[in-house]
Amino acid sequence: MAYMTISFSEIIIIALTAAALATGGEAASPPAPAPMGMPGCHTICGNISVPYPFGMGPPRCYWPGFNLTCDNSTTPPRLLLGGGGGILHVEDFSLIESAVLVKLTPGDVKIDGDGNGSIFSGGPDHGTYNIMLTDTWVYGANELILLGCNVRAMLKHGNATVSACSTLCGDDQPHQPMWTVPSRLESSMVCTGLGCCQASIVAAAAAVSEVRVQLEWFGRNHSAEEERMPTRVFVAKEGWFEKKRVSGPLLLQKSSTMAGVPVWLSWEVDANISSSHSHGHVVCDQGTRGGYTCRCDNNYEGNPYIRDGCQDVDECEFHPCLDDGVCTNTDGGFDCGCPPGTHGNNSIPGGCVPFVSITQAEGGTCQRKCGDVNVLYPFGIGPSHCYRPGFNLTCDYPSGKPPRLLLDSFGIFQVEEISLPNTTLRVTSSYAVIEANSKNNFGYDFNEHFTSRGDVLYSLSTCNELIFSGCNVQATLHGIDNDASIISGYTSFCSESDVSAGRVPIVRNKNCYGIGCCQARISESLDGMPSMLSLKFADMNNFPDNMARPPYALIAEEGWFDNRLVSDQQTRALQNKLRFAPKVPIVVEWKVLPSESVGLHDLREHVKSSAGLNCTMDVAANICKSKYSRCIPAGTNTGYYCHCWEGYQGNPYEPHGCKGDHISSKGITAAIIGVSCGIGLVFLILTSYIVSNKVKHRKAQMLKHKFFEQNHGQLLQ
Repeated sequence: MAYMTISFSEIIIIALTAAALATGGEAASPPAPAPMGMPGCHTICGNISVPYPFGMGPPRCYWPGFNLTCDNSTTPPRLLLGGGGGILHVEDFSLIESAVLVKLTPGDVKIDGDGNGSIFSGGPDHGTYNIMLTDTWVYGANELILLGCNVRAMLKHGNATVSACSTLCGDDQPHQPMWTVPSRLESSMVCTGLGCCQASIVAAAAAVSEVRVQLEWFGRNHSAEEERMPTRVFVAKEGWFEKKRVSGPLLLQKSSTMAGVPVWLSWEVDANISSSHSHGHVVCDQGTRGGYTCRCDNNYEGNPYIRDGCQDVDECEFHPCLDDGVCTNTDGGFDCGCPPGTHGNNSIPGGCVPFVSITQAEGGTCQRKCGDVNVLYPFGIGPSHCYRPGFNLTCDYPSGKPPRLLLDSFGIFQVEEISLPNTTLRVTSSYAVIEANSKNNFGYDFNEHFTSRGDVLYSLSTCNELIFSGCNVQATLHGIDNDASIISGYTSFCSESDVSAGRVPIVRNKNCYGIGCCQARISESLDGMPSMLSLKFADMNNFPDNMARPPYALIAEEGWFDNRLVSDQQTRALQNKLRFAPKVPIVVEWKVLPSESVGLHDLREHVKSSAGLNCTMDVAANICKSKYSRCIPAGTNTGYYCHCWEGYQGNPYEPHGCKGDHISSKGITAAIIGVSCGIGLVFLILTSYIVSNKVKHRKAQMLKHKFFEQNHGQLLQ
């Protein structure tokens, strides 16, 4: 008996293969197809799909009057419409136009001796279906086709003419048939009036259950013209006659019978259909016969006559975005973002411009340092590709002084530090100091300099505090909405003796505790930067005009203020008749707004009217460009910011900006599962191998003992 042996290397290969299979992912299942008919009903006959309200079989499978029959006696099976009034062969459906394509037999309109005829008179289920007369259907509706010589055909709906055309024939060979037609093209036939003509049909304003045809001959010899080209009239779907296999026999032969001519018929369901379609994305319109026709809403497709039949169209399959933009499908629409590595507005040609990259910065294309300050993207200096819209800064080179990084060209706010983890700017300015030398309210026109520009939104950080020095006054700091938005406030007190003496209490401490001055934390502002400081004095008739040091207010980074030092600065300024303007540090928060192409143009109003913001896929892709970054909504504030993943460091706003070693929990889990499966398989194979050897060894011992007995106790060599 032969035994199979497995080497240790083969065992390892098998184990590794098993581990790879264990860690492999399952393929995503395709989305379920949109429903076509009622549950449990057949919707296929031959190669035709039958959509509800049509149906076959029991009454629950179709709307009353829309029952069809699948004739399986032919190959392929035929789908039939109608009963006693006539049976029509169904070829196609259009739910969009509420139409069904059938074949009329005989195909041409029968004309009597007076030149009168009709089409679809007393057709199947008369009243449910009408011949479709419209020239506006995108797929092509019906048209009038006339063959003959020197004859005019008029299509009548009541007293209205909905279509007409005329044919001419030359007199040079009156008894010769129309062997050739000069309008023949390589692949199709279009009549030009010589022996045949075609005409579109004007849309009928009301239901059309019967169409009348009137012919008028204007030739000199009617019988000869009939001999040359028999007069025939067709109402057929547009495009049918252009086919050579159809037009050729009709034009080049004296007589030709048509087995069937395709015609579009329109239909309506009764008004009760609207009550059962309260689900979304369906629009129902009243038809010309008192019924209703329903359609899926824009950007949805499917069957509007069944529940949940209209499903979202993935517009991204049609590549609607400009310049290879990133398309994101949404419910009922789509959004276009700029291609990776660019930003801007994808809705206009050339609206996407490249982001600055680390390579560009190192190559000198973008200036990444001004004085001692590192300029980190999305902020930038110079060309527009060096910064995200609105994040542009100015590097000022004053004569004989180090360069200064300015928030804008006004030079009022100097940038000292840019923090990506905290999404803050640390700026210094004397603009945040107000000397309250009158009873009026004072304006903080921060928004003149911090107004949202492009994709940036600024707000005052809660790392700041409001400081006020003065006697018996209540100060309130307002946001953009003034009284409706209070972001800080306090009240200071002075003794009656100090007020009478015109002095502020002697400063002995670094901080203020409400006597002569006070400090108050600044709350988070939804509206951005503060706009006004209002003052309310305890006695408006006794304004301290005679104060040695006028009241002042300032906004500063928490921890910077030293009451003794600032008071000394104010005193020296007053003595030298100079403006009191200390250089105060302020922390400003910045957030990123999605580009206009994402569709959130007014985020302030959006946040006020909603519960908050979500980092949707399109927003995250628009803002956080590093693969290893995440998008975070800014809480009660507007906008978003980005952070690198845990274990990564760098700039999440740049492509490849977050760097580091990181293995996701999903990857670790998959690796553990794979290794465990591999080790388990190795153990199983090794165990089987050992057991097999044990069994073989046991069999060998038994045979040896058997032969020992057969040889009367003599061992075999």
